[in-house]
Amino acid sequence: MDKNLSLALEAVDKYRKFQFLVESLSVEKGLSKGHQDYQKFIVLTRARSGSNLLCDLLGSSSQILLFGELFQKKHRGIIWNHWQPKYYKSEAVLSIRENHPVQFLEDIVFRCYPRRIKAVGFKIFYNHAREPEWQPVWEYLKADPSIKIIHLYRRNILKVYLSTMIASKTRKHIQRKSFLQRRANSDNAQRSIELSYEGCLTAFEKTVNWQQEAHEFFAQHSMKNLVHEDFISNWDETLEDLQAFLGAKSEPLRTSMVKQSSQALADSISNYWELKEQFKETPWSPFFTQ
Repeated sequence: MDKNLSLALEAVDKYRKFQFLVESLSVEKGLSKGHQDYQKFIVLTRARSGSNLLCDLLGSSSQILLFGELFQKKHRGIIWNHWQPKYYKSEAVLSIRENHPVQFLEDIVFRCYPRRIKAVGFKIFYNHAREPEWQPVWEYLKADPSIKIIHLYRRNILKVYLSTMIASKTRKHIQRKSFLQRRANSDNAQRSIELSYEGCLTAFEKTVNWQQEAHEFFAQHSMKNLVHEDFISNWDETLEDLQAFLGAKSEPLRTSMVKQSSQALADSISNYWELKEQFKETPWSPFFTQ
């Protein structure tokens, strides 16, 4: 599959979202039958680990409903990633999420959907829903072992940290290919930035701890561990496997996203060689590949 597919992806995406909106309204009004016999799942990861790409691809399936970061932060709008009936964007629903997160999951997220939907899930980061009022989210997920887990992470955490720092400076988190331009409007030649030793070390240790805790926390669940680097190198087979994991029939998946930068680490980090020397003979030395 051409990862930089330049066909009418935006038009297809809008059609799918409009189709879901119409079908959802039909189910809501009792004009067509819906169901809740679908596979529930989450995409568990951390920021800058390739989750936008993965979720964009899985969300392009006609059988998979994948919502965004529903518990990103309190007092913010709900990231649905799908056109929803008006009620689900209302203050009433926002209040349910803020104050009754389990009810939000049971009655809003995992509600009755059109019968073509085979899997329903959302993205959540390790550090999401850690406020006391939202802690029941994790308890709810852990208590239901039928919920499947797609655990996404990058092997090279230095690239994760670099991407995080660049995104915080540029406020640019994704890059899409323009349908009108039919080309990527990407500036791959980014300025290099300096990373501190302490910042890198904290990111390495925290991320590894998060990953280990996730395996322990969801030990009773069916978990698919997905390494971003392996996913990129074995695109088609991985997507086939994930669709089967979620109980969906295989179909071509699409994305209009493009890679934001392809610069080497040494060109992106101004003090790369200094850091490489500092992390020499540590468990983190394999991250410095140049």
